[in-house]
Amino acid sequence: MISIIPLWLKATIIVIALASYTAYVHRYATIAERSSWKNKLAESERLARTTEQKLQLAVDTGAKAYEKLKQENLLSINAAHIAGDGLRYAINKYGSESTKATGNTDAARIGELFAECSTKYTGMAEEADRLAIKVTGLQGYANSVTP
Repeated sequence: MISIIPLWLKATIIVIALASYTAYVHRYATIAERSSWKNKLAESERLARTTEQKLQLAVDTGAKAYEKLKQENLLSINAAHIAGDGLRYAINKYGSESTKATGNTDAARIGELFAECSTKYTGMAEEADRLAIKVTGLQGYANSVTP
């Protein structure tokens, strides 16, 4: 049987059909791959947002705790200053009475030295409390940042 369609035309039709099929398969695979990557990207973004929210919550909690410690420290410092002022007042009062009664200035000088030491000790306590709060705040932040 003799074919009416030339051989070159048959070959061209087969090549076009194969090319169309290959393009279709490639396009479908590309769409499926894009969809898969979009899903993975969306999941990754969701995870990143959740992690960021947890981190921000931990940082906020640490900041609130730090502020609370600072307020407690301020109250403690004020109480220490009040106690120190009361001590200095009592030392000055009794020291001056002792000096008037006995004429001995050593007792007054000892009282002054004791008051001065008390003031310096209160200052050291303030600095120690300030540094302790700073360290606590930094440790809280470091703990919240590290997984």
